[in-house]
Amino acid sequence: MPSPAPPAAGVAAPAVSLPATVPNRAPFIPPQAFDGGAFPTAPHRLGRLLRRGASVISILAVAWGLWLLLPTTPAPSELAPAVLQSAAATPQSRLADSVEQALRGYYARAQLFENRQMTCDDLANGLVAVDEQWLRYSIARRASPEPFDAPQDNALAARVVAVEREFDASSCPRP
Repeated sequence: MPSPAPPAAGVAAPAVSLPATVPNRAPFIPPQAFDGGAFPTAPHRLGRLLRRGASVISILAVAWGLWLLLPTTPAPSELAPAVLQSAAATPQSRLADSVEQALRGYYARAQLFENRQMTCDDLANGLVAVDEQWLRYSIARRASPEPFDAPQDNALAARVVAVEREFDASSCPRP
Protein backbone atom coordinates (compact mmCIF):
# COMPACT_ATOMS: atom_id res chain seq x y z
CA MET A 1 0.00 0.00 0.00
CA PRO A 2 1.45 3.35 -0.93
CA SER A 3 2.16 5.81 1.81
CA PRO A 4 0.19 9.02 1.92
CA ALA A 5 1.67 11.98 0.13
CA PRO A 6 3.40 14.53 2.31
CA PRO A 7 1.25 17.55 3.10
CA ALA A 8 1.66 20.59 0.90
CA ALA A 9 3.50 23.57 2.24
CA GLY A 10 1.27 25.67 4.45
CA VAL A 11 -1.39 22.94 4.94
CA ALA A 12 -1.64 21.33 8.33
CA ALA A 13 -1.65 17.58 8.60
CA PRO A 14 -4.85 15.96 9.91
CA ALA A 15 -4.88 15.45 13.67
CA VAL A 16 -6.21 11.91 13.40
CA SER A 17 -5.24 9.66 10.60
CA LEU A 18 -7.74 7.08 9.42
CA PRO A 19 -6.71 3.46 9.26
CA ALA A 20 -6.07 2.21 5.77
CA THR A 21 -8.98 -0.26 5.99
CA VAL A 22 -11.78 2.42 6.16
CA PRO A 23 -13.01 3.44 2.72
CA ASN A 24 -13.73 7.10 1.89
CA ARG A 25 -17.50 6.60 1.71
CA ALA A 26 -20.29 6.26 4.27
CA PRO A 27 -20.99 2.75 5.49
CA PHE A 28 -24.13 0.93 4.35
CA ILE A 29 -26.76 0.75 7.08
CA PRO A 30 -29.64 -1.65 6.37
CA PRO A 31 -33.22 -0.22 6.62
CA GLN A 32 -33.99 -2.50 9.59
CA ALA A 33 -31.53 -0.50 11.68
CA PHE A 34 -33.76 2.59 11.60
CA ASP A 35 -36.91 3.00 13.60
CA GLY A 36 -40.03 3.62 11.46
CA GLY A 37 -40.00 7.44 11.65
CA ALA A 38 -36.35 8.30 11.15
CA PHE A 39 -36.34 8.51 7.35
CA PRO A 40 -39.64 8.59 5.47
CA THR A 41 -39.89 6.27 2.54
CA ALA A 42 -40.97 7.41 -0.92
CA PRO A 43 -44.74 6.79 -0.44
CA HIS A 44 -44.70 8.84 2.78
CA ARG A 45 -42.86 11.67 1.06
CA LEU A 46 -45.30 11.57 -1.85
CA GLY A 47 -48.30 11.65 0.50
CA ARG A 48 -46.85 14.58 2.42
CA LEU A 49 -46.12 16.40 -0.84
CA LEU A 50 -49.67 15.80 -2.09
CA ARG A 51 -51.17 17.06 1.18
CA ARG A 52 -49.05 20.19 1.07
CA GLY A 53 -49.93 20.75 -2.58
CA ALA A 54 -53.62 20.32 -1.85
CA SER A 55 -53.37 22.79 1.04
CA VAL A 56 -51.67 25.39 -1.13
CA ILE A 57 -54.24 24.93 -3.90
CA SER A 58 -57.16 25.24 -1.47
CA ILE A 59 -55.68 28.38 0.10
CA LEU A 60 -55.23 29.91 -3.34
CA ALA A 61 -58.80 28.96 -4.32
CA VAL A 62 -60.22 30.60 -1.19
CA ALA A 63 -58.15 33.74 -1.76
CA TRP A 64 -59.27 33.91 -5.40
CA GLY A 65 -62.91 33.43 -4.42
CA LEU A 66 -62.69 36.21 -1.85
CA TRP A 67 -61.04 38.47 -4.40
CA LEU A 68 -63.93 37.85 -6.81
CA LEU A 69 -66.51 38.64 -4.13
CA LEU A 70 -64.98 41.94 -3.10
CA PRO A 71 -66.73 44.88 -4.71
CA THR A 72 -64.61 47.01 -6.95
CA THR A 73 -64.74 50.70 -6.26
CA PRO A 74 -65.04 52.91 -9.29
CA ALA A 75 -62.56 55.69 -9.84
CA PRO A 76 -63.71 59.17 -8.77
CA SER A 77 -63.96 60.20 -12.41
CA GLU A 78 -66.47 57.39 -13.00
CA LEU A 79 -68.66 58.54 -10.11
CA ALA A 80 -69.05 62.13 -11.32
CA PRO A 81 -71.20 61.47 -14.45
CA ALA A 82 -73.65 59.31 -12.48
CA VAL A 83 -74.11 62.04 -9.89
CA LEU A 84 -74.64 64.64 -12.59
CA GLN A 85 -77.21 62.48 -14.38
CA SER A 86 -79.24 61.86 -11.24
CA ALA A 87 -79.15 65.55 -10.35
CA ALA A 88 -80.34 66.52 -13.82
CA ALA A 89 -83.14 63.95 -13.83
CA THR A 90 -86.58 65.48 -13.95
CA PRO A 91 -89.45 64.25 -11.80
CA GLN A 92 -91.07 62.86 -14.96
CA SER A 93 -88.02 60.79 -15.86
CA ARG A 94 -87.77 59.49 -12.29
CA LEU A 95 -91.42 58.44 -12.42
CA ALA A 96 -90.86 56.77 -15.80
CA ASP A 97 -87.89 54.91 -14.29
CA SER A 98 -90.15 53.75 -11.45
CA VAL A 99 -92.66 52.39 -13.98
CA GLU A 100 -89.80 50.64 -15.84
CA GLN A 101 -88.57 49.08 -12.61
CA ALA A 102 -92.06 47.84 -11.73
CA LEU A 103 -92.40 46.36 -15.24
CA ARG A 104 -89.05 44.53 -14.88
CA GLY A 105 -90.19 43.22 -11.49
CA TYR A 106 -93.44 41.96 -12.96
CA TYR A 107 -91.66 40.17 -15.82
CA ALA A 108 -89.31 38.50 -13.32
CA ARG A 109 -92.34 37.34 -11.32
CA ALA A 110 -94.07 36.14 -14.47
CA GLN A 111 -91.04 34.04 -15.38
CA LEU A 112 -91.01 32.49 -11.91
CA PHE A 113 -94.76 31.91 -12.13
CA GLU A 114 -94.32 30.08 -15.45
CA ASN A 115 -91.67 27.87 -13.82
CA ARG A 116 -94.11 27.20 -10.95
CA GLN A 117 -91.83 28.92 -8.45
CA MET A 118 -94.38 31.63 -7.53
CA THR A 119 -98.08 31.65 -6.80
CA CYS A 120 -100.91 33.71 -8.27
CA ASP A 121 -100.76 35.99 -5.22
CA ASP A 122 -97.11 36.81 -5.93
CA LEU A 123 -97.88 37.55 -9.58
CA ALA A 124 -100.84 39.71 -8.49
CA ASN A 125 -98.51 41.71 -6.21
CA GLY A 126 -96.33 42.43 -9.25
CA LEU A 127 -99.36 43.65 -11.19
CA VAL A 128 -100.40 45.89 -8.27
CA ALA A 129 -96.88 47.42 -8.23
CA VAL A 130 -97.08 48.15 -11.97
CA ASP A 131 -100.56 49.69 -11.60
CA GLU A 132 -99.46 51.88 -8.68
CA GLN A 133 -96.41 53.21 -10.53
CA TRP A 134 -98.41 53.76 -13.71
CA LEU A 135 -101.06 55.65 -11.74
CA ARG A 136 -98.42 57.92 -10.16
CA TYR A 137 -96.87 58.52 -13.58
CA SER A 138 -100.25 59.33 -15.18
CA ILE A 139 -101.27 61.73 -12.40
CA ALA A 140 -97.93 63.56 -12.59
CA ARG A 141 -98.17 63.71 -16.38
CA ARG A 142 -101.60 65.36 -16.26
CA ALA A 143 -100.64 67.75 -13.45
CA SER A 144 -97.38 68.85 -15.00
CA PRO A 145 -97.27 72.08 -17.01
CA GLU A 146 -94.21 70.74 -18.88
CA PRO A 147 -94.92 68.41 -21.77
CA PHE A 148 -93.95 64.78 -21.35
CA ASP A 149 -92.02 62.86 -23.95
CA ALA A 150 -94.84 61.49 -26.13
CA PRO A 151 -92.94 58.50 -27.65
CA GLN A 152 -91.72 57.39 -24.23
CA ASP A 153 -95.22 57.90 -22.81
CA ASN A 154 -96.79 55.79 -25.56
CA ALA A 155 -94.17 53.04 -25.15
CA LEU A 156 -94.76 52.86 -21.39
CA ALA A 157 -98.54 52.76 -21.90
CA ALA A 158 -98.19 49.91 -24.39
CA ARG A 159 -95.98 47.93 -21.99
CA VAL A 160 -98.41 48.43 -19.10
CA VAL A 161 -101.33 47.25 -21.28
CA ALA A 162 -99.25 44.22 -22.33
CA VAL A 163 -98.60 43.37 -18.68
CA GLU A 164 -102.32 43.51 -17.92
CA ARG A 165 -103.09 41.27 -20.89
CA GLU A 166 -100.41 38.82 -19.82
CA PHE A 167 -101.84 38.75 -16.29
CA ASP A 168 -105.34 38.09 -17.65
CA ALA A 169 -103.96 35.22 -19.74
CA SER A 170 -102.41 33.65 -16.59
CA SER A 171 -105.91 32.75 -15.30
CA CYS A 172 -105.09 34.21 -11.89
CA PRO A 173 -107.82 36.20 -10.12
CA ARG A 174 -107.44 39.96 -10.32
CA PRO A 175 -106.31 41.58 -7.07
